[in-house]
Amino acid sequence: MEFLKKRFELEKVSNFYETEPIPKSNQAMYVNGVGECKNKFLAKKILSELMNIEKIFKRSQHLKTNQELLILTCCVIMK
Repeated sequence: MEFLKKRFELEKVSNFYETEPIPKSNQAMYVNGVGECKNKFLAKKILSELMNIEKIFKRSQHLKTNQELLILTCCVIMK
């Protein structure tokens, strides 16, 4: 979350919870959470910032799902 705080104005952050991978495998549990932020960026800029964070954690979109260390998902709601 520290990486997100540096780039976006985080308004709220949910609790974090663990879930098992699907399909079941011997990989580590997933840690899930949601953050709400306000900003004036266009959706393309938000996606670019999230992809930069993934690069810091060395996420490769060519890895199989069970090898991922970090996956950021963005849902943009315009008000």
